[in-house]
Amino acid sequence: MSDWFIGVGLGTESPPYDYTGSYREQTVTVDASPVQVDITTNPPLGVQEDTRIGILPIRRSINYVASLGGPDPSNTGVLSDDDITDLLTQARATSARWLEPLSYGLARWTVEVLPTVEDVPMVEQNHDGWVAELGGMRPDLDWPAIGEVSENADLYLGVFPVLRRGFHP
Repeated sequence: MSDWFIGVGLGTESPPYDYTGSYREQTVTVDASPVQVDITTNPPLGVQEDTRIGILPIRRSINYVASLGGPDPSNTGVLSDDDITDLLTQARATSARWLEPLSYGLARWTVEVLPTVEDVPMVEQNHDGWVAELGGMRPDLDWPAIGEVSENADLYLGVFPVLRRGFHP
């Protein structure tokens, strides 16, 4: 005879995209005879991984202009408060409707919006510059302003406007 610890993820889907999920564990003793297991007799485990995400809004962007071969201060994008609210709502909904149920209730995101960077724009140095700019902490942004939050978040998501002149949605 030996004791085994088993776990089972249970989930459902009700169209359109309405998922539920839970993870349950049970200890069973295994020997020569069959074992009856009813995993639903135990309560589901709670969240095991709560990833804290800090959204860092950057109000303005200065966009690259091909004819100039660089950024043009007259070609700016402006991130509205509604854009920030929409992103926060979407991130929280993604956690609740997708991440939590599809991880069987074991993971979630806790999302907060950090203070908006108002005085320093994000600058697109070349046409693919956003990746390069975000690849490391930009020295011209006042990153120490988010220092107190850095201990409270596992991941930062920088959000800034990318609207080039001549683009009409």
